[in-house]
Amino acid sequence: MFLNAARSLITPYLNIFKDSLWTLFLKIISVAVKFYLISVITRRYGSDDYGAYVLAMSIFLLANSFIRLGFDVYIQQFTKQLLEKYSGNYIRGKFVSVAIIPFFLGLIISGIFVLIASQFDFTKTLRLTYLYELSFYTCIYSLFWLTTYFFRGYDKGKTSVLILEVIQPITNIILIYVFSWFFINASTLKILVHSFGISIIFSLLIYFFSDKLALIKATIKFKIKDIDINRDLTNSKDFLLVSISAMILAWTDTYVIALFESDSNIALYQVALKFSLFTLFPVSAMSIYFMNKMIQLRQSKNDKEINHLLHSLTRVLVYTTTFIVVLIMVFSREILLFFGEEFLEARTSLFVLCLAYGVAAILGLYETVILVSEKKAYLAKLFVYMAILNICLNIPLTHFLSIEGTAVGTLLTVVFGKVMQVRIVQKQLINESAKRV
Repeated sequence: MFLNAARSLITPYLNIFKDSLWTLFLKIISVAVKFYLISVITRRYGSDDYGAYVLAMSIFLLANSFIRLGFDVYIQQFTKQLLEKYSGNYIRGKFVSVAIIPFFLGLIISGIFVLIASQFDFTKTLRLTYLYELSFYTCIYSLFWLTTYFFRGYDKGKTSVLILEVIQPITNIILIYVFSWFFINASTLKILVHSFGISIIFSLLIYFFSDKLALIKATIKFKIKDIDINRDLTNSKDFLLVSISAMILAWTDTYVIALFESDSNIALYQVALKFSLFTLFPVSAMSIYFMNKMIQLRQSKNDKEINHLLHSLTRVLVYTTTFIVVLIMVFSREILLFFGEEFLEARTSLFVLCLAYGVAAILGLYETVILVSEKKAYLAKLFVYMAILNICLNIPLTHFLSIEGTAVGTLLTVVFGKVMQVRIVQKQLINESAKRV
């Protein structure tokens, strides 16, 4: 009976499931690689350095999200829309004309930051020293991220996942070992930051070569007159609001912990958080292809098919996510010991965060529906409300209960946010389409 029910859910959307399963397989490899990377850092350099590195990285990623101006999802959207009508060379030219704006914006902003920061002595603050070094890779990371979304829109989602989730972290690990062996006197900071930065450059080159250097050729043919900043900013502003508010929400708990706790406790929480995010892998793998399908269905105004697809895939996510959550909880002790005995202190936080992101995973596709609709501004507002709620909950909870309190605040915030997303889809989108019929 269970197999028949599963088959009835999967058969209508077999291509999405095939692509999603392959992507999920790559993401499972990715999580193994990334956690090995974390264990390399924590075992070699200790939790204090890892905590400072993660905090600096969170600020770097938030700043980079602003610099990209929301062009990442915008690029995926217009690439998919143009794919059926125009040649690959035209689409690549369009991508270059859009991506070049954040690239140079990142170059300018990071240059100004480096000039200002060079006037101060950052060596007294480990967190700021990491941020200073990371700033040199701002424009490169921006281009890398935008290229990833171009590949997703160009129906090369599996390639983007392979490079982003597997090749880049493996390269990062190899470079840490290489730098440690050949540059014995190099500081921990230099090794961690530049192994990350060079792995991004290497991964970007793989993108270019996998596309047979067509993006490089499009860049050579690029002309300044091809840039239309007003058009691109108008089309991407809602994506920017969603992206910035989502990034703030994602890192709010880390910033609150930084106010009350040591770098070591930041590291403990981050390990628990990163492993709990493994529960999001099924929905993450599925959403790449679900978004492309949603763009097509929105263009044809097939609201009935959207509703059916959403509910079918959500039921599949209930089974896959529940299995992952239970698996993590059963083997939580062994998982945390892999990073060092001190990380066992994060076990309660891991349990709570698994519940939080389990809920986020099961209801995760509702966010994608809103993102490709005209109601995406609702999503940005919701993320802002969630960030405010998270701060209001986490400040007292972290103060009195340490990182366990932070996890509880995050759980309550995630549940609130996902319930509201379901309401937005049901009330604003599905009910409105029913009225049109």
